[in-house]
Amino acid sequence: MKSILQFVKAGFIYFVAWLFFLIVLVMSTASFASTLANNRYTFITLITFLSFCVPAFIWIKRNKLSLSFMKLNHDIDIKDRTIQVIGILGFDTFMVLVSSILLSLFVTVESNVTPATNVGSLFIDIIIIGLIGPFFEEFFFRGLLLDRLSVYGPKVSIIIISLIFGILHFNWVASVSTVIMSLLLCTYRIKNKDLYTCLAVHILFNITSTLGAYFDGNFYDIYAIIISIVSFIVIVVKRKEIIQTFKEVWLKSSQVESI
Repeated sequence: MKSILQFVKAGFIYFVAWLFFLIVLVMSTASFASTLANNRYTFITLITFLSFCVPAFIWIKRNKLSLSFMKLNHDIDIKDRTIQVIGILGFDTFMVLVSSILLSLFVTVESNVTPATNVGSLFIDIIIIGLIGPFFEEFFFRGLLLDRLSVYGPKVSIIIISLIFGILHFNWVASVSTVIMSLLLCTYRIKNKDLYTCLAVHILFNITSTLGAYFDGNFYDIYAIIISIVSFIVIVVKRKEIIQTFKEVWLKSSQVESI
């Protein structure tokens, strides 16, 4: 009970610091907002990610938190890493299609990615949404927060992080797909003690979603079908390893081992 109260207290302090810095940052960059008036989501995303920097740094320094999760797992070779990225990316892309179809039966489905209006804004989107966003989200959720919640065990930590991660995307389809992505990435990171495969999946997912919103036609649908088929093949071939991974992570009750 004491550890839970300590975590809630630390989380509240971080949230207040983040909220204060967010307000200051938005006010100080109000003039910059007009340059991105055609892409409100990109601007909000940029401000949100930047607002995480200072409070997160203060939290890390104040609590002397370990950043050992940033170490690269050299035991995973490039071939295995590529296969793992394709498998997770394809499965999550497939779930986006499925969730979009199912949710469209009950609610109005809208993309949370605003299409870029020109090549310049597309470039900004790729940098902010495709690169900066995934880095901060993986660092915070699958890295820092997953380690901090490790005392509650793998299942609890994965579920809490995935629900928070999904809710923060404020969109039905995005929330469903990001919860699924987070469940997979958290499971992978705990089993393989590697954050960089998670980062690669996240970057590729965001970039393809951004490109799909920009280009006319069936670009994203064609890509989604192809990557889903390839992912299905990977899952079939690697099914024993995948099943073993989920058994080790979800069926054990010990705490997450920090890396």
